[in-house]
Amino acid sequence: MGWRNLDSGYLFIFFGILAWASQAFVTKIMVTKIGFFSVYFFASLFSAITAFVFYLILNKGRLNFNFLRRPHKIILISVFLTIANFLLFRSFGLLPATNVIILLYIYPIIMSIIHSIMFKKRLTSREIVGLTLGFIGIFIFATGGNPLSIHVNNLIADTMVIIAAFSWALYLVIQKRYDFEEFSSNGVAFTLSSLYALPIILIFPSFLPHGLVLPGLNILILLMYFSIVTFALGNVIYVKGLKKTKIVNTSLLTYLTPLIAVVLDFLFLGEQIFWYDLVPIGIIFIGYILLIGNKPTHK
Repeated sequence: MGWRNLDSGYLFIFFGILAWASQAFVTKIMVTKIGFFSVYFFASLFSAITAFVFYLILNKGRLNFNFLRRPHKIILISVFLTIANFLLFRSFGLLPATNVIILLYIYPIIMSIIHSIMFKKRLTSREIVGLTLGFIGIFIFATGGNPLSIHVNNLIADTMVIIAAFSWALYLVIQKRYDFEEFSSNGVAFTLSSLYALPIILIFPSFLPHGLVLPGLNILILLMYFSIVTFALGNVIYVKGLKKTKIVNTSLLTYLTPLIAVVLDFLFLGEQIFWYDLVPIGIIFIGYILLIGNKPTHK
């Protein structure tokens, strides 16, 4: 795998990170307005439609579902996708965004560990230090430089986010391992995820005390943006880049997602940037310099 292919892979990763940058803010608004279960259902449904539309456009209307020869793998991907999104949306209704960000962003470390086990590749000392620096950076960012601002007052909700992080890491690594076509496989995974809503609500009717809430125009616009840009395109582009790059390097770069969100807020909304927004970027950059000291490889 040449450097040109590697560079294109990191370009995909960067665009995927940009697509994810607004996730926490938009999710918090939607969950507050229509409830976590309605967000989970509509986001999954709209994302499935988006993925299939882009697949048909890119393939000029030709259908090719060879990956369905391994249906158990697709079902596995859809299950991990559902667990991650369902628990993440639920946790945004129970926890401050700070707690969710910190707990969720253990997933790049988990992803690297799962990858090393699945591909039988040991993490080097540089990689371990680099990933640790990445987490320290995101911790400083999320706490505003004050670790005492974190309070573990909802252990169940915290556990939900941790399980979501594990599930998200498994969802990504399995796609890298089996190299499915990104749009069609994610379209099927999102479709299955929306269909899982029926048995979930039959088992846990308390999740929808007032029934499925149809979004108003403002929330519908946010939901469409979230589903198309963040979920469908963001996931697919990121997975495409993941297949072309070294997963440990990609894991560290993923820590830039919430930091880029702050920069975008500054550029488009005029919000302030503080020292604890900038310092983590430097820490993550140092970690990345350590990682690229290793011999480049696409795996």
